Amino acid sequence: MLWKINISSKSFARKLGYYEGISYLCRQKTKDNCFMNTTIKEEDNNLVMEFDGRLDTLASGEVGKQMQALYNCEGHNIVLDMTKLEYISSSGLRLLLELLKVAQPKGSRIFVKGISQKIRNVLEMAGFMNFFKTID
Repeated sequence: MLWKINISSKSFARKLGYYEGISYLCRQKTKDNCFMNTTIKEEDNNLVMEFDGRLDTLASGEVGKQMQALYNCEGHNIVLDMTKLEYISSSGLRLLLELLKVAQPKGSRIFVKGISQKIRNVLEMAGFMNFFKTID
């Protein structure tokens, strides 16, 4: 499994206590050799976290650590780009709920974008579509 975090903006990197251009990369092989890439960047004054791959139980631990970078971003809109997300487990849903619980009281709004029908069905069955606004 491959996890990757990229900090692509000087101002965002400073807010998180990182230097510009830092990249975190971790590899772990799973049974099905799936990969999970996660990138965090700043676009139009929004913080965007892109998911690429399977957000399953094996990946959720590392993705959760990366997602903590968004916890202290007071007042920023957070966009979760799920365009390339292939699968989400209950562990992945838990991460979304934790982000919501931490970020909303700090004035951040959370949006999801690029949801496939398969992921949308999971989010709807879990009742999560009521918590997140979708954007195109």
